[in-house]
Amino acid sequence: SSGINGEWPLRPGSKWWTEAPFKDTGLVLEGFPRTPQEANFMVDSSLYPDACVILELEEDNVCDRLVPDKMKKWREKMAKKHARRERKLDRRRKKEKSTDCDSALIPLL
Repeated sequence: SSGINGEWPLRPGSKWWTEAPFKDTGLVLEGFPRTPQEANFMVDSSLYPDACVILELEEDNVCDRLVPDKMKKWREKMAKKHARRERKLDRRRKKEKSTDCDSALIPLL
């Protein structure tokens, strides 16, 4: 066996290959193998995929799909952050205003 760098949780004989539901339904190994050593490890271990799916997308297509949702979530998060900051500033302004009024009244008494 040629082995691979680091620990591989899907080593032959592990529950991922021998127990249900993994054995019955299979696994999706996203981004594996990436290197010739990883591919050799799979061959040496008699781990052959039933199918391979290679998705090729233009970067613009990926951005068009993912960015709007991510931007929406980011905008919502920033709006909440801004609202919290405004509430905090309002409380500070009210406190300063009441402190100014209190100090102005004291000399009159």
